[in-house]
Amino acid sequence: MNSVTYQESSIFQRKSSRLHHPEKIIPKSLILELLKAAQWAPSSSNKQPWRYIIFDKSDPEQFKKGLELLYDGNKKWAKNASLLILAVAEAEDEEGKFIPISLHDLGLANENILIRATEAGLVTRPMGGFDKAKTKQFLELPNSLYPLVMIAVGYPGDKNHVDPSIAERENAPRQRKNLSEIAFFGNLDNPIKE
Repeated sequence: MNSVTYQESSIFQRKSSRLHHPEKIIPKSLILELLKAAQWAPSSSNKQPWRYIIFDKSDPEQFKKGLELLYDGNKKWAKNASLLILAVAEAEDEEGKFIPISLHDLGLANENILIRATEAGLVTRPMGGFDKAKTKQFLELPNSLYPLVMIAVGYPGDKNHVDPSIAERENAPRQRKNLSEIAFFGNLDNPIKE
């Protein structure tokens, strides 16, 4: 059996990037692979509360609509992405009661998209920086649907495709909290040591 070390895995290789090639288009077959990865995510009671709205650069008018939902700081670099994926949670039951686990389930499905994209040689960046009220109105989403994250997906670009301030942030070292800050045995007084 072929064994992959953690550092070789797609989980470790995945990085949120603002550097997307502005001219490359993702083929429909690969877009479907990303969505199928989401489709097979775990879900509480198998409710599968995720919904995805795709803004594909192969249709410039469609892509422009997705781009207009982003805050200006994200528009500056996301315009180079090949694809914007709006991740929406079906987060209310029939009586209008909020279902918090649906947000967790959407996150699991989103991570499947990010990992599959990494495996396919794409770069991604999930963003909370978009106008959610405008999105609900513009897309005529019912109250039960909560737009949570926009995911930019594309082929790797370079710093020549973005503003120098964005390129500088891309070169910053990746940082993660120590395990002892996020994981504990039995209670918060017993952190796990690496």
